[in-house]
Amino acid sequence: MRRLLPIDPHQLGRLALAWGAAAGGALGCAEPAEIPELPSLAQLSQEYDAPTAEIGQQDARAYLDSMPALERLLAAFRSTVTVLQGVEDAKEPAEERTGKGIQLRGALYVTLRCPGQLEQPEYDEVENGSLALTLAIAASHVRQTIGGEAHQCRFNSNLGGLPIAVVLDGGMDLDMGADMPLGHPWSVERWLVAIQGSISVNDFSFSGVSARISNDSVEYLLRLPDGTSVVLSAAPPTISVRTQDTTWSCNTAGGPCVHD
Repeated sequence: MRRLLPIDPHQLGRLALAWGAAAGGALGCAEPAEIPELPSLAQLSQEYDAPTAEIGQQDARAYLDSMPALERLLAAFRSTVTVLQGVEDAKEPAEERTGKGIQLRGALYVTLRCPGQLEQPEYDEVENGSLALTLAIAASHVRQTIGGEAHQCRFNSNLGGLPIAVVLDGGMDLDMGADMPLGHPWSVERWLVAIQGSISVNDFSFSGVSARISNDSVEYLLRLPDGTSVVLSAAPPTISVRTQDTTWSCNTAGGPCVHD
């Protein structure tokens, strides 16, 4: 079955929803629906768990100084969670079909309108763009990897009380950390967002970047010229640089980093 649900302009972030799924139970089975193949972010997740670079105090400061927009980028990534949580409303039609003895499989296609200003959202696709997501469903679980395509998706964030304009455009993938049963609320314990397109933060633009977002932190994987990596995270006025076996704490105002 595939259907298009009517648009409710007052629902947060929801523009349209289409889905194809097969349900099987004790009374019979429909023809199995195809489950979309979405890329795994397992290797990227492992890099966040275990960065590979070994760098000293001076190098830690030098890499931070080379990224003047790092704090803004991390704040922008944190605000992507607000946009992505619009999928919670869009899962409801599939969840209503689940029940005892029923297993759903197939795909859920969601298009979210982007809010522009988060304080006073304006869900106008022409003005603020949209974000199309593909969710794979197997055994009434949403698989942990979600595929996405942003179309000039605009929203804002803030850093130190100052607004930051953010624009997502192009391909992106999301890893929720585990499969999610239909009927259960989303959990932002550890989301991994990988952007193949671009994320623009005020006058800075980044492509091919990622972040791992939890309730209390945002981490950014920085690959160094030699192919190794470090993980950066900010808790103003400190930015930490996590290496293979060391974590350096660096003050955003400058000065030498210190070993934790």
